Amino acid sequence: MSFSEHVVHASVIAAATWLCTACTVGGVGVDVPAGADDLAPCAAATVAVDDLGTGPEPGCDLEGSSVRFSEAVVLSIPAVGVVEVHEGVDGSNGLSYYLVNWGVPGVGVATIDANDRAVGIWGSSAQAIELQRQQLVISDVIVPE
Repeated sequence: MSFSEHVVHASVIAAATWLCTACTVGGVGVDVPAGADDLAPCAAATVAVDDLGTGPEPGCDLEGSSVRFSEAVVLSIPAVGVVEVHEGVDGSNGLSYYLVNWGVPGVGVATIDANDRAVGIWGSSAQAIELQRQQLVISDVIVPE
């Protein structure tokens, strides 16, 4: 099965506990765009969340790189097609963090408040942001228009 045929799955992290669950609702998921199988790994780097999307699509697989949300919150980018939800992160001010490696369009990330409302959505590209928004909606997160 190619990455373009995968439904995104979630690894939920609550504090230091890993819980693996499918991130599908009624069999609905968001497909990873075609081409992820052909990506070479990127050189590992840490990118500030506000710098995502300031350049072209990465052109490589971002797995192993990190996104810095603040000095206290730096999270690793997972494998292509994996959704990671980080809850209870030190210094998070009660926020949860959603990270998805979408492959060719890059990474999508979001911060979610205690009321399941997206308070920030970023991505490596416009397509990564749109895919992230779709994933949040099927995860029952309230996404502003």
